[in-house]
Amino acid sequence: MKANTTLPKPAFLCSQLLLILIVLMITTTGTLSAFSQKYNRALYLYEQGVLLEAQREVKSYLTEFPDEYEAKKLLARILLRLGEFQELREITTSLLQTRPNDQEVLDMHARTTQESQRAAPVTVTELENQLVNDPANVGIRIRLIDIYTQQRQFREADRHYREVIRIRPRDEAFRLRYARYLAQRGRTAEAETEYQFYLTLNNNEAIRREMYSVILRDAYQLIEARRFNEAITLFMVVVDRYPEDRYLLREYGKILSWAERYDESILIYNRYLALEDNPSVRLEMARAKSWNNNYRGAMQQIFIVLDAEPNNLEAHILLGDIYRWTDNMDVAKERYDYVLSRDPDNMYAIEGLKELERLEQTRYQEAGALSIDAMRESLRKDSNNQFARLQLARLLAIAAQYEEARKHFQDYLAVSPDDNAVRLEFARTLSSIGDYNSAIREMRLYLRQNPRDL
Repeated sequence: MKANTTLPKPAFLCSQLLLILIVLMITTTGTLSAFSQKYNRALYLYEQGVLLEAQREVKSYLTEFPDEYEAKKLLARILLRLGEFQELREITTSLLQTRPNDQEVLDMHARTTQESQRAAPVTVTELENQLVNDPANVGIRIRLIDIYTQQRQFREADRHYREVIRIRPRDEAFRLRYARYLAQRGRTAEAETEYQFYLTLNNNEAIRREMYSVILRDAYQLIEARRFNEAITLFMVVVDRYPEDRYLLREYGKILSWAERYDESILIYNRYLALEDNPSVRLEMARAKSWNNNYRGAMQQIFIVLDAEPNNLEAHILLGDIYRWTDNMDVAKERYDYVLSRDPDNMYAIEGLKELERLEQTRYQEAGALSIDAMRESLRKDSNNQFARLQLARLLAIAAQYEEARKHFQDYLAVSPDDNAVRLEFARTLSSIGDYNSAIREMRLYLRQNPRDL
């Protein structure tokens, strides 16, 4: 809305303060959303057993939100599963200062005490001397590994790791521990060898993904920096080593799409689909084709999915998007409405309908029809036309016809009470005419539905 320079000074200041508040709320919400995605990714990786990648993600989150209790607690769970008891003790001590009665944290803290007592030697020298008489004593060697690792004497820790592996070459848990130790030291090639040996003993998909996260650590960092082509070069080497691994092929296809190398992406997706017909992967390929303006090819893939899964909402949404991009607005709306009839809170369908409304508004503007008289005429023909009612309210507010704008905003919100963006516009309009009590009331209604914007 244009600023009304004829307002009395208090009203003008109030309207400006409201505008600043709105900008701050939008900025803060965007920042929190970006970092909540990082936390959610860490939680997902932890649940999938991809612990090193989960540890990296949650630590990155904690650099921005160092006092976030749940994130620190998630890090503690990860450290417990990794056997990193020294760092775990530091985290649990910090958590208990905030919530001293959290039983899960108390249990983890007690575990660190037990491990400390178990590992505490009289002296390192005495433990080494015991090994002279009993060189096959794995328990003593593991205690020495813990001590040397804590003291950052990695050469000595390596020596005992190798000896334990010589004594127990098929100990799955220990081979996995050694792989993670090597990964944390940045010795990627050696870590990969240990992960591969573990997988010959236990074909665990979560550990396989953990291995890939280690091998491709640099690639994922490049992706975060949006240096896609460099990441692709690293991915290509790993995919060549594991040419039929479906997880890797899918990740590689996504990255090629992000880099706008669509033809290569489609080739990789086809390689995946030759191994397994996965509807989600077929839709990813359809999306790559649509981004490459191959709408016919994209729709062919979508219809293959819908033939097998008629109620696949993701397929209907993508089809609606393609119809919208190709200017078939009515058909696009049918697809979005279909999705919302089955999932009323589907954010992608809701956003698709909003985009259709924005396109309709743009058309009105281009045709010169977006005027007060035109909107009044639209309402005269159809008193339920919410689009015309909202545009009329906005135009009247811009023209400083506040009382009539107020009426149309109220009528619009009576039908669409959850449209919070419009409620903020209404609050600004009320502020412009000096009705601060009503403006505050509307802001409170907005914040009641959006408490995070406080």
